[in-house]
Amino acid sequence: MAQVIPLAMAIAGKAGIGAFFMTVMLVNGANAGTFSPFAPTGIIADGLIARLGLTMDPWTQVFLPSLIAQSFIAFVCYVILITHMRRRQAVLNFDADTIVKPSEPFNARQVITILAIVALILGVMVFKVDIGFFAVGLAAFLILGKVSDGRAAISTIPWNVIIMVCGVSTLIGIMEKTGGLDLFTSLLAKVSNPTNVTGVIALVTGILSSYSSSSGVVMPAFIPIVPGLIAKIGGGDPEALVAAINVGSHVVDVSPLSTLGALCIAHAGAHENKSKLFHQLLLLGLSMSLFGAVICYLFFGLLGRWFLF
Repeated sequence: MAQVIPLAMAIAGKAGIGAFFMTVMLVNGANAGTFSPFAPTGIIADGLIARLGLTMDPWTQVFLPSLIAQSFIAFVCYVILITHMRRRQAVLNFDADTIVKPSEPFNARQVITILAIVALILGVMVFKVDIGFFAVGLAAFLILGKVSDGRAAISTIPWNVIIMVCGVSTLIGIMEKTGGLDLFTSLLAKVSNPTNVTGVIALVTGILSSYSSSSGVVMPAFIPIVPGLIAKIGGGDPEALVAAINVGSHVVDVSPLSTLGALCIAHAGAHENKSKLFHQLLLLGLSMSLFGAVICYLFFGLLGRWFLF
């Protein structure tokens, strides 16, 4: 997203597409694939699920629910916003040559890097290799083979996010040992039952995620409480609760207080009213927490395991 957003916002400005419209498409598009087993968020989710002792298929039970929810939101928003733009007679047709210049052919280093990425994806999907070990091995190959500048590559690693995830995991461990998670679980249990708990937890995670990191803070804080919450309310499906946490925490990422929404505002064109854009995205993000709660209640609560395959 850090690479795509500046380009997409530049195209939006030249094509007469509002920054709000482009932000909605960018964020929902990114989050539609964010729970892939070889994407950082998907890896975090699978690791947290494994620590609970649950067995959830990474494609049908972790990746697919978010893909469907985010795609549905993107489709509805597209229809509404494109209709609004046409009513205002916005200019949608443009000459791509005025925006994107013809690119140079791939050089040898780029071809080798692309092949390494393809090998990583095939290794994970087909041969079930450990993604961490294989990714580090491929990276070492590219650096030692002088395909990539090792120093430059390492400097682009988001160390702040890695440290944040490690730090939050440590804090969650401390909360668990000191009884904090049990207290929080009891508070949720007071307003939940086995049917509506998916909607309740999706709403809470959505509101919290609208101003914090979905994968770095919310998921590590809530997924570990699933067994305790089920025990306190006297029933529930752990797979459904995990799916509700994943979906609920990510449908709100269009919020300007969340990483993706903030990046889009930062790269919006100079002609955009960024104060108005901020309030539009904040309102949409918060409303998405309600949408996520309803969707999770219907599909993971009422329909339950039928929807989760």
